[in-house]
Amino acid sequence: MNEVFSKIAILIPSFNPNHNLVDLVLGLSLNPWNKIIVVNDGSSEESEKNFDNLKGINNVHLLTHSVNQGKGVAIKTGLKYIKKKYFRIDG
Repeated sequence: MNEVFSKIAILIPSFNPNHNLVDLVLGLSLNPWNKIIVVNDGSSEESEKNFDNLKGINNVHLLTHSVNQGKGVAIKTGLKYIKKKYFRIDG
């Protein structure tokens, strides 16, 4: 079962999340996922504490847009990161 989990990436686009994001990621991190990628899509300063709480969680990678670009762009950012970081493909 661990082999299956090690090939799965969880991608979470997020804009102005509340504490539920932290709870979700903490819950997901209890499983042996290889990577959890959270994209902060230009959230407000009030939301920064929620993203800061993710930084210490194992296998969580936080990507940040300086301004909101929409869910589609946040997903593309996450997929591009996964492609470059884990599949070593240039482009």
